[in-house]
Amino acid sequence: MYTPTEVEEIQDCIDEMEAGPKNMTPERLEAIRDVLLYRSAGENFEFAAPLAVDKPELYQRVLNDPQVARYSYSGLLPATLRLAYDNADLAVVTQMVGTRSRVFRFQHPEGDFIIKSYQGEDERIIAPLVGESGFGPQQFPSLRNVMTEEFVPGQPLLDIQPGKPRKYYHDLGRRLGQFYRALHERNIFYNDGLINYEFGKSHVILGEEPEQAKVIDFGLSLNVSDPSAFTDEQVFNFARTLPGNSFLLGLRVMEPRGLVDQERDRVKSLTSPDIIKRDLEMLGESMDTLKKNQGRDFVRFIWQGFEKAYEI
Repeated sequence: MYTPTEVEEIQDCIDEMEAGPKNMTPERLEAIRDVLLYRSAGENFEFAAPLAVDKPELYQRVLNDPQVARYSYSGLLPATLRLAYDNADLAVVTQMVGTRSRVFRFQHPEGDFIIKSYQGEDERIIAPLVGESGFGPQQFPSLRNVMTEEFVPGQPLLDIQPGKPRKYYHDLGRRLGQFYRALHERNIFYNDGLINYEFGKSHVILGEEPEQAKVIDFGLSLNVSDPSAFTDEQVFNFARTLPGNSFLLGLRVMEPRGLVDQERDRVKSLTSPDIIKRDLEMLGESMDTLKKNQGRDFVRFIWQGFEKAYEI
């Protein structure tokens, strides 16, 4: 095990690596790159590369740590450290498919967590707000650049089936309406679709009752109180979800910097209601897809519940 000071030093390394090269000097970046190229012990140990430069002895201890070999850095966070080292045999860590660099699920009888990097500054503020409201995953103490949140069990909205009582779908729509209303009253723009059949993704997880449904993944969400003050990161996160842009970025026909330069003035001229309206458009696209794949009638009932709660 490590001393409290050593834990802080290791966690600082995790934060530095998750922040990426943008905050490193050229010399620092070259030194860490050399470690990754010539001295790395594998993907699970890459987060510790700065230690090889700054604290070689501690780096060697991390390389010899069987828990790091099993869990990578997922067992070295404030919410997981005790569970990983005091009750190591009870923890199970799996790496999940996600759009971020690495996404871990850390399972233990005392907690079930999702661990991933933050996608932007706004997510650091928005995710805890939504978690506290009960509409999203509860957030736990973590690091500057790494989030630790509850794993939300249940059925993805993507897999919802017809045949339930009409009230179930109506109440689910009401839950979604309450969610969007709570966000939009705070000038928060969710900025993502609820389902995507092409990629098999669903951002709504259903509980046993409709009122238990939760929305996950706020990596693209934005505070739109003052679009004229958007940073380039906020401009990019807004523009990347506009029709066609995600496709062009994926094909590398367009680079992120080029998209920001192209869209900056237009996005900054928008009003908060202009931007928030896009949430409802994306919700409509998700519901149209659901209707096409799962059945017309019950989607109509979801919309009815949504409209009553959102007060369109």
